[in-house]
Amino acid sequence: MSISHSLHSHHDYCEELSNPSPLTSNSLGYQDSSTHFPSGEPWYSDDRERHPSLSKRFVDSFTRDPNRRTINLTINSTDHYNHDGALDPHMAVLATANTALARKLKGRHLQMIAIGGSIGTGLFVASGRMLHEGGPASLLIAFSLIGGMLFCTVHALGAMAVLYPVAGSFSAYSTRFLDPAWGFAMGWNYAMQWLIILPLEIVAASITINFWNNTLHRSIFVTIFLVLIISINLFGVKGYGEAEFVFSLVKVVAVIGFIILGIIINCAGNPYGGYIGGKFWVEPGPFNNGFKGLCS
Repeated sequence: MSISHSLHSHHDYCEELSNPSPLTSNSLGYQDSSTHFPSGEPWYSDDRERHPSLSKRFVDSFTRDPNRRTINLTINSTDHYNHDGALDPHMAVLATANTALARKLKGRHLQMIAIGGSIGTGLFVASGRMLHEGGPASLLIAFSLIGGMLFCTVHALGAMAVLYPVAGSFSAYSTRFLDPAWGFAMGWNYAMQWLIILPLEIVAASITINFWNNTLHRSIFVTIFLVLIISINLFGVKGYGEAEFVFSLVKVVAVIGFIILGIIINCAGNPYGGYIGGKFWVEPGPFNNGFKGLCS
């Protein structure tokens, strides 16, 4: 009797694995009767295209997942909270799972984007001028202060992303934990930030290239970079991921190359010869231009 019961249970378990049920509020343990789905649970279609054409893949890369459609699912921003007004993790997961967003970036893409995103013009272009104006000690203190702040901020954001996996990132968190007006301002601030940073990064890249070749006008390189960036974004998510992977890899290799070059220059491999060591900590000193140099 026990053997037949075990076989029957095993058969039911295999059927559940082969026919998984869609993600619903009940499957997440959410039992609040105040939340209702009008006519049934979410349903996902199985009519996936096996071999879509290149043009259709290109168009679909700018849209939500075309093969995943949710029917009769009404989840708005208020459904993320329980009757006490606190954010409910179960409903947040359910809402995020039914946004029909498709993840097409691989793990290596995400890792290199995270690493490459921390390496920018501030390290390659601005750090030399900051070292000249503030001195080595001022630069070290500034990097330590900002690095500590960013370390705590990123860890807090990561913890909130794990506990409350909602779409919208820090803008959604500001809306929930501070005020909707604050979240609205954060969203627009992020958009305007990139509207300012993009021209800044392009101009900084043209200045860097113009350092080696000043016969060509900088506007030529600005045009080239703009066309390149627009072209990359036209290739969809996968094309963007591969481009970011390559560019981030170039950044990492460049940083390693600069470290090796710095060791060589420090060990008498410079045009003036001689070991440098802590020479510039003595003259002009660790804090060049005093407190103003540190603030700069």
